Amino acid sequence: MERDDEAFEEVLDAVAEEIEVVSADGAYDKRKCYEAIESRGAKANIPPRVDAQYWEQEGETHARNQVARIFLADQSVRLLSRTA
Repeated sequence: MERDDEAFEEVLDAVAEEIEVVSADGAYDKRKCYEAIESRGAKANIPPRVDAQYWEQEGETHARNQVARIFLADQSVRLLSRTA
């Protein structure tokens, strides 16, 4: 059985139109998903997983690290994202 994040790139490839933003839940908070989104020239709107850590090799300016910084620094933001 294929997990959603494993089929993610195939789903993006099936979209013929230009993609500006990809929104997904924390299950897609993985490097391969970010890479697939970036390869399409789109931006990711994905909250970090509950056990998220910084991706050191990607650096401070990587979009995922910027979002993770907000979630890790402010527990109230994390709680709001879980109720939406």
